[in-house]
Amino acid sequence: MKEKSRDLLEEEISSQILIIRGMAPGSMERKEAIENLKLMYEIGTNETKIQAELDMKREQFNMAIDEKEKELNEQRKDRWFRLGTAVGILIIELSFYTVFAYVGFKFEETGTLTSGIFKGLIGRFKFTK
Repeated sequence: MKEKSRDLLEEEISSQILIIRGMAPGSMERKEAIENLKLMYEIGTNETKIQAELDMKREQFNMAIDEKEKELNEQRKDRWFRLGTAVGILIIELSFYTVFAYVGFKFEETGTLTSGIFKGLIGRFKFTK
């Protein structure tokens, strides 16, 4: 539709130029025809300017959407990385506590806490986070 109206306007401008060429210089009809031609040319120029602004705004909108999607993807990756790191730290801490407790209980085969080192460390077993 826009292309059709633009083509019609260009055809009308071309025909108006041909009509003006056939008129006598300085006549009132020629001045009116020139004013009409000037008005049609301004309409075409304004239409082109509006279309360019619309295209620019559309491009800015698409760029903003792309930027927002990238930002959301980065946030999602960061969230999963932090979750994986927290789970990894928890597993490592539990592994160390388990190994230390196993070694400590292996050392204490009698079932009593006779070692001063292990006796002092039993109270320090704490889970963090």
